[in-house]
Amino acid sequence: MVRTSFDQRALDYIQSNEEPLAFEILCDHISEYKVAITPEEYERIYTGYDNV
Repeated sequence: MVRTSFDQRALDYIQSNEEPLAFEILCDHISEYKVAITPEEYERIYTGYDNV
């Protein structure tokens, strides 16, 4: 699997214990590129962030 710079940046932040920053980047990416996500994906993202 080839990682994009977006993927790599997010993973780098997670590995550096910067989960909130990785979450912010994910939200910005979804918003900026109008990425369609399913209700299930939304729930997983939202639930996962609550655990950070």
